[in-house]
Amino acid sequence: MAPTDTIKAVLDTIRQNFEIDVDAEITMEMDPGTFDETQLRQLADIGINRISLGVQALDDKVLEQIGRVHRIKDVYDAIGIIQRVFDHPEKKPNYSIDLISGLPGVSLAAWADTLETTLTDLQPNHISIYDLQIEKDTVFGKWYDDDDNDVPSTTTAAAAGSGTAAPRLFLPSPDDCAYMYRYAAGYLRHKGYEHYEISSYALEGKRSRHNQVYWGYETEWFAIGLGSTSFLNNHRHPRPRAMSDYIDWVKQQQVLKKTDWVPSLQQLEDDDETSSSSAESPDGERMTDVIMTRLRTIDGLDLKWLGKVYGHTIVESVLRGAELALDLELATVDDDQTLRLTDPKGFLFSNTIVSSIFVELDDDNSQG
Repeated sequence: MAPTDTIKAVLDTIRQNFEIDVDAEITMEMDPGTFDETQLRQLADIGINRISLGVQALDDKVLEQIGRVHRIKDVYDAIGIIQRVFDHPEKKPNYSIDLISGLPGVSLAAWADTLETTLTDLQPNHISIYDLQIEKDTVFGKWYDDDDNDVPSTTTAAAAGSGTAAPRLFLPSPDDCAYMYRYAAGYLRHKGYEHYEISSYALEGKRSRHNQVYWGYETEWFAIGLGSTSFLNNHRHPRPRAMSDYIDWVKQQQVLKKTDWVPSLQQLEDDDETSSSSAESPDGERMTDVIMTRLRTIDGLDLKWLGKVYGHTIVESVLRGAELALDLELATVDDDQTLRLTDPKGFLFSNTIVSSIFVELDDDNSQG
């Protein structure tokens, strides 16, 4: 975690340049074992009012295998700290927990226990569940490849980032991973959590405000930091990913605009005109973003809005792309003309469904 003074300086600068609502949700992402009660109280004093805690797993062997430095005890200690710091007579502490399904060594029974323990002991009002993605040429990619995943390993490998040797645990099968997703969706809905986005569950009124901005139809956001991307005036505005490039970029803004490091909207527009990473067609890029993100949510894609903004030909292309999903009951079109993926089956095939829609859109563009 960054020093509290640094976080305070960032928030102070934001407040000097932007008007922040008094009830704004200000979330800090943190890992168990990286903060104590004093540090969290300092963060609360400067305005942090929601915590996203990277728990990932509730098994010490699994945590070691995936290279996490925290252990189950650290998770419980962190929850206790959060509950004490944000204790309020009129409302519960506002915190989210991140979990990863499909982790090495996690059986179906263990996954069910993880979810039950999360609700019983940790009691978050928001849960994010991500399926483990193994990328080629990463540590996991080298440990687990399609050729030998089903073959018992007699070797040991250093747990990612831990520097310690640990037996390689087996990965759950794709079918087991799909079952974990379906089980989580059903179990959490039964316990009162709304499955409002593919990876997100929340108690009533506790959806992440931050994330919903990205899933909106005509929303804008201002982002700061390495590799961050703002979306303003229907354009993307990326910032450099490398620290050296970022420092040079900030210095350039100061020299050109005679201002501090927070650029104005005009600066962003000027940057966009010369940025090689800017989209050739901002409207088209925004349209595909909206289609993709809205179909990740339980609220779905408003076809009436899509037709009004982009034309009815686009709506027809979207429906052609979703035709098979509709036939297989992986998606529905409601009376209010909203295209939704079903929960959980449609969500499971969201990448395929969205890809089919984009193929239809690309075909129409090429013909046009």
